[in-house]
Amino acid sequence: MSTAIPIRPWGTITGYPSPEEAIQAAKLHPRQQEARDASAALQGCHFVAARCDLQWWVIEFSGPTWLHVFGGARGVDWKVSREPVALLRVSERVVFEWRSGQLSEMDSRTLAARRWGAEFWQLWVNDGGLLLYLRKQLTLSFHAVERRDTGEILLFVCDGDW
Repeated sequence: MSTAIPIRPWGTITGYPSPEEAIQAAKLHPRQQEARDASAALQGCHFVAARCDLQWWVIEFSGPTWLHVFGGARGVDWKVSREPVALLRVSERVVFEWRSGQLSEMDSRTLAARRWGAEFWQLWVNDGGLLLYLRKQLTLSFHAVERRDTGEILLFVCDGDW
């Protein structure tokens, strides 16, 4: 396993007193319509494969259709296309170190393997990032993080609604 990459959350994540208030705020998120539009393009598709590097994930769905998720000036960004992107594959687990000293491991192979064949359901955006929902699977959550030593925007990807 490699040396931990020092990170901090990118942007502002608003806390809410209840899950209901968080859901309501997400429904009103200014990028929610973009997520709905991308979701419409993925309806009826199934997860085929994924490849990634630290800044970009490309998820292949049946169709063939690809969901590109990447970190940038707006935090987490995404697009749906009919064309894949060549990426350097992250072949090992990556460890991130938060400012608190807590370590979080990201294993892209395991995250992808769990989802092979799963049917797409929807994309959802909130202050924390982009959430990919597949039927009968945990949410795949994409969060923009800033590398503390270089300022690069990376993606931290995990299971669940983190």
